[in-house]
Amino acid sequence: MSERQWTLPQKKAITARGGDLLISAAAGSGKTAVLTERVLSLITDRENPVDIDRLLIVTFSNAAAEEMRQRIAQRLYEKMEQEPENAALRRQSLLLGNAEICTIHAFCYRLIRENFQVLGLPGDMQLGREGENDLLQAAVLEELLDEEYEKAEPEFMRLIELFSGSRNDRKVMNLLLILYQFLRNHPFYRAWAEVYIAADTETGLDETVWSGLLRQRAGEALYYAADLLGDAARWAERSEDAVVRETLLPFLAVVVWIGAGFVSGLASALANLGSGSISLPSLSGNTGALGIAALLLIPAIPFKQLLTAAYVEQLAVKRETAA
Repeated sequence: MSERQWTLPQKKAITARGGDLLISAAAGSGKTAVLTERVLSLITDRENPVDIDRLLIVTFSNAAAEEMRQRIAQRLYEKMEQEPENAALRRQSLLLGNAEICTIHAFCYRLIRENFQVLGLPGDMQLGREGENDLLQAAVLEELLDEEYEKAEPEFMRLIELFSGSRNDRKVMNLLLILYQFLRNHPFYRAWAEVYIAADTETGLDETVWSGLLRQRAGEALYYAADLLGDAARWAERSEDAVVRETLLPFLAVVVWIGAGFVSGLASALANLGSGSISLPSLSGNTGALGIAALLLIPAIPFKQLLTAAYVEQLAVKRETAA
């Protein structure tokens, strides 16, 4: 079998020694083949050979780990065919079964299993499957919330008031799980949380980085809502349904007209929040009167008919597009 021709950067990645090496390459550029050849060059080095079971080769998935192991085995087999008397190659082939070619999770799990007594863990522990972990987290969180409900401390009750739904606290649970996953992505999350969460509790919201992000998100949501109203008005203008044109269209026209100035002013006020100069937009004069009139129209609109008309209109548009 002819030897593969490596590019100069690939040769450097294969033969570099004596320090840390970071390689960045695009998909399909031959990373796995280069890593396989680098491993082979290390274990067959004539001056400083390294046994393959002394290497840690980490991949992103179990499938990639198995592919890497098979590629190394194939290259060793090819080498042994070329050098049948080479005892070092046969030794590496035997050691390949014990080589650490795995995901980082599998490697860490092995370390924990081999040192469970040092960590104070039971010897019969097992890795929980994803569904099992979700159930355990939900059960622990429900128990924790029950305990906090019994204490009824003001800070906790304020949290529930701000983030829970009208019927249950499912939203709070979801937010806490998202925060938990965010923290667990940090290598030293307990120490990080003690520093930064404690700092945030002692700092006014306007002085934190979150304040600007929250104001920006709120402004974007307002403009998005205004755009949706504009889209609804344009759809109503194109509709041939009398109910839509005679009831919904005038209402949307008024709301869009009011919203154009109000949303812009409110977004501006949000952006200036904390600067000491806030002026919320007002609905005074004619605009305010029209706003009230528009709101009074809401009970008179036959929403069931409107929704039905909207659904039929959208269905017709889809059919025309498909045709």
